[in-house]
Amino acid sequence: MLSELVVELKNNTNAVPIFEDIANDLKTHIFLEETALFPNLSEEFRNRVVGLEMEHGAIWKLLDIIGHAIKTGDIDLATRRSESLIRVLKSHNLTEESDIYPIIDATFKGDVSELMKKNLPNGWICEVLRMN
Repeated sequence: MLSELVVELKNNTNAVPIFEDIANDLKTHIFLEETALFPNLSEEFRNRVVGLEMEHGAIWKLLDIIGHAIKTGDIDLATRRSESLIRVLKSHNLTEESDIYPIIDATFKGDVSELMKKNLPNGWICEVLRMN
């Protein structure tokens, strides 16, 4: 979907709906990880989680920058930051999928399908940005 956003931006078409879907999906994903999945991990994995939470902060800030750039018509900035977000997510997802998700799969006691029904609460922001 992010690559679709870049195409929309480069074609100078209305990127707002695609961006809003991407931002909501990513922020909800971060919310679910930080509130339901990461707290269930044992202390031995805390350093990995802290690194992922730092990346969550970077992802969140990039989304905010992209959203502002789109709203103000700075398509060049929106495009460049979208491309940056793609690079950050590639690395981030690799770490989650190889290091964290297998542990969560083996230890999570809840119902994942119920968890995925949760919505991002209004005004919630990721852990790293709350610390500032």
